[in-house]
Amino acid sequence: MDTKQLHSILIELEAAGLRPQIGIYKEENSMTSQLSLKVCDSGPRPDEGISLNNYINVNVTDNSMRSSGFKEGDVINVKLNDYYFDGAVVLARVHDGIGLCAYCRDDEHNPWLIPRNEKYAPIEIESEERIIGRAVSVVSRDPKISVSKCMDSILEAKNRRKKKPGKDVVSRTIKLLTEKISVARLWFSVYKMFVEYHIVKQYCYEDFVSLVERYAPEEYDHLPVAVELQRMEVQSFTKKVSGWDINNAPVRSKRFWVYVDMAKYTKELLNQ
Repeated sequence: MDTKQLHSILIELEAAGLRPQIGIYKEENSMTSQLSLKVCDSGPRPDEGISLNNYINVNVTDNSMRSSGFKEGDVINVKLNDYYFDGAVVLARVHDGIGLCAYCRDDEHNPWLIPRNEKYAPIEIESEERIIGRAVSVVSRDPKISVSKCMDSILEAKNRRKKKPGKDVVSRTIKLLTEKISVARLWFSVYKMFVEYHIVKQYCYEDFVSLVERYAPEEYDHLPVAVELQRMEVQSFTKKVSGWDINNAPVRSKRFWVYVDMAKYTKELLNQ
């Protein structure tokens, strides 16, 4: 980013009412790696000596990050041209304005911007060009949003796009699955696909168990157990099935692929 580009960003931020200030972090104590902000300019007119490692201060002017501890009037230190990791708080162009959002990539590696205020919906973006920079501190802490919360928001937004299967499809699917499942824990794969198809909500294990009990044959002996489903939803199994990782899962080796195959079979039944 050259001086002209930086100047353009600052003009944009000023127009949005964020009152940007240019700053550079410098190391004050190499033993403790403490950083302090040196303010170079109070307006949108960068000096010629500005480097690519610059930080700017912006004022929070809305409540899009309210549930993450940010509130209107807070001053956030933003690093321009930074890398963006899952859960990072970024300053981005959203909803015809500029605001703070959590950044996260989904299981297909597509980037999303997630306001933590439920009033605002997650936004899938085509590229990171919307992002101005990463928030690195508010006073003395490094803001970061839980990745699991980001994934929950993304999943909910994606589920709204899908057509929920009807009761007849759900009933037929469960009955056919009882012919295949002889180990109760395998219902976890079914539960995950039901979440993806918006049949049940994530973490609502009792609702899923009740649904299976309603449509399973009376003589069926391998019904799911809510506490067992909860124990399975750890590591990569908290994500969509497509995001499951054999090296980061509660089951390994051949057992892992048994769970994957059962999820795929459930998906086939739901799509019929």
